[in-house]
Amino acid sequence: MTIEAFLKAGWSDHGDHPQEVAGRMAESLHLIQSPENCSPFVGLLTHVYGEHLGLGRRGIELLQKLRDLPALDGSSVAAGAIGRSVATLRYAGGEAGALEGLSEEDRVRVLATASSALAARQDYGRAVEAFDRALQIAQAGLPTESLAIRALAVNGNNLAVALERKRDRNAFETTAMVTSAEAGLRCWKLAGTWLEEERAEYRLARSLLQAERPQAARESANRCLALCESQCFG
Repeated sequence: MTIEAFLKAGWSDHGDHPQEVAGRMAESLHLIQSPENCSPFVGLLTHVYGEHLGLGRRGIELLQKLRDLPALDGSSVAAGAIGRSVATLRYAGGEAGALEGLSEEDRVRVLATASSALAARQDYGRAVEAFDRALQIAQAGLPTESLAIRALAVNGNNLAVALERKRDRNAFETTAMVTSAEAGLRCWKLAGTWLEEERAEYRLARSLLQAERPQAARESANRCLALCESQCFG
């Protein structure tokens, strides 16, 4: 099996069978044949072990094994991907020093990704704190093409969804829900296409509706509709 086929199957199966996918990943490190294979593999590993299973220590053990793969041959790109994922799992696991040694840009990526993992484990307070820290760091400025912007976009939407689904959401969490949806939209405008922007507008509309702000929700929904119309009929 190629690494591409393995990852496609893993993303397809992980929602319903995360434990099975985790087991397959642990037995499939040999599929990584080049530094370019590392980041996609690490992304799935971190998502499954951190977000779905809450098995950060086991995930870190596998990530450490990746460092020794001959195929990576000291690649700085692969080392960066592994280092960020280790930091993400450490931070989600409550390790205070998880961000030490990281650049500001990498801290944003780690904190944003950790926020989704924490929200999935229903640790909403720390999830909001992590995303807020990521936004605060990003305020100093990020390079135009920074992948940290995409990380904020993806995980802002993820956090908003998680908080929308929380039935006993309090006022603090409701504010955080809207803030994360707004951040997701801002960042998708920079990092995505019109389709991601449209979906982020939809997400914001849903969050605003949950926050009992119907007028603002309507405005966001109208922007969502206008984007679709301009692309499909413009």
